[in-house]
Amino acid sequence: MFSLSASPAFVKSGTRGLRTCCVVLKQKRKSPFKRLVEPIETRQRPRSVQKKPTVAGAQHAERKKSGESTLPVLETFDSGEFKRNESLVSKIKSFDELKLEPDVRRAVVGSIREQTVLRAQNYEKHSIHNQDPEQLEIAPSPIQTITIHHLAKHLMEPNMKIYTVAAETGSGKTWAYLAPLVDYLKQQESLPSWEAKMNKALVRSVILVPTHELTNQVYETVSPLRDSLGLHCAKWDYSVSHEEFIKQFKDRIDILITTPGKLQTLEKIRVISKPEHILQQTTFVIVDEADTLMDRSFIEDTYASFKRMPNISRMILCSATISNQYNVALQKIFPTSEPELLISPRMHKAPKNIQFKMVDCEIAPYQGSKMKALVQIMYAIYKDGTEQNYEKRSVIFVNNKQDVSKVTHKLKSYGHDVVSLTGDDSPAERAQLIHDFVSPPKLLKDKDEAKTKVEYETIPGSNIQIKKTLPDDGGDDQEYKRMKVLVTSDVSSRGLNFFGVRNVILYDSPNTPVDLLHRIGRTGRMGQPGRVFLITDKKTKNWVKQFMKKRGARN
Repeated sequence: MFSLSASPAFVKSGTRGLRTCCVVLKQKRKSPFKRLVEPIETRQRPRSVQKKPTVAGAQHAERKKSGESTLPVLETFDSGEFKRNESLVSKIKSFDELKLEPDVRRAVVGSIREQTVLRAQNYEKHSIHNQDPEQLEIAPSPIQTITIHHLAKHLMEPNMKIYTVAAETGSGKTWAYLAPLVDYLKQQESLPSWEAKMNKALVRSVILVPTHELTNQVYETVSPLRDSLGLHCAKWDYSVSHEEFIKQFKDRIDILITTPGKLQTLEKIRVISKPEHILQQTTFVIVDEADTLMDRSFIEDTYASFKRMPNISRMILCSATISNQYNVALQKIFPTSEPELLISPRMHKAPKNIQFKMVDCEIAPYQGSKMKALVQIMYAIYKDGTEQNYEKRSVIFVNNKQDVSKVTHKLKSYGHDVVSLTGDDSPAERAQLIHDFVSPPKLLKDKDEAKTKVEYETIPGSNIQIKKTLPDDGGDDQEYKRMKVLVTSDVSSRGLNFFGVRNVILYDSPNTPVDLLHRIGRTGRMGQPGRVFLITDKKTKNWVKQFMKKRGARN
């Protein structure tokens, strides 16, 4: 742990004798955080040092030499790490075999039962929506097993521990980090010091996420813990005022879910003195979607958030991808304390049950028109006979937000029920637009009844009326209203738990492997079936085609 000194160090700047102020870390003991004065991106880089070749690097070079498809930019790992974790996963088959407090275990298993994506009714062969929740056998996913097992070894030790939890999209990472966090909080409550803290205004732990949509998603996941374990959970997003936040703070916040940007507004709170001290007693921090929060767009706010919490003893950085740039950022922030890597055996791999398909728009009948290829794909999805009696969902990804409106307008002209979402939409607008895609699929009969006109016919010579139902006047295009379509950019590709989305269409080729894996990960979640369609043209990068072909896709 470390504390931040309030004593400024003054440095002369320029001929005018101006002085600038920087915060200096006053060490209680060796801090895992690097002393930063300049912004991370602008600091002078050290001279390059010749590194010894690693096993992972040698494997990566060998695969590249042999012509095997690889994903550039993404980190490679020592195969020994995978084998050790695979062995652990093969031995542990139940939450009962993991070291958790009994009350915590019951709460975690109960929440997973209620929230699992397996309850999506449109999964014909894999759905569990007709089963009694109490009869379901809930087993930990591989990354949940690995994370809970390793963190339990040193969970309550006072010295600083930092972990990177890395697993493929849709693998259950949220409960992988929540279970140790909740166990930590409940074990704290059994200590003699808890009685003096339990009624104080404090924030015990913080979960940082990049977007307000994810803030709400994680909050909905943890909020039932108030009833089951007495934990006070709070979110701080666009919908929560400073007054509401402070009211919750005074009642004690055990788990706070927010964004780094929101934490930078603490000084604007006027209803209490010294609001910058609100996070002084926070000891457990989780960085969800860490690859995003460590990139150039977020890194300064993320690091500033860390500095607001000087008494951190546990930190989990959770990500679906680990790039070389991500590792560089970690080394700059934690130069003296390298995070322990907890990695899924399927890291940087696409979900197993996804079918990959490619459509070449350069050939007949498309003749170079990606839009014609897209319309044909949408027609095929609608007519494929899957998801009987349930509303279908499809997500279309494009690279440029200017193309979002163009694709949306064209699909609407064909009668599709389409919504579009970009970074220009406000958080409130985005929450409303994605609602249908993060909620369970609807029965079509419910939609039909809602859209039915009702008339009554009186039998001549009596007072008896017969109810007549007439179809909506939507015409032929109305049948496409049975499928929901979202057109979006990468703003919707990170972390969102799309519920029952079976189809992802890559209208544009992703720019990076990170973008590719995150887009693919919006379907096939928790081992459920899904399909990914890639529209190719002359501009499609070869590594993207190789990735798709390696997984069975053919033009």
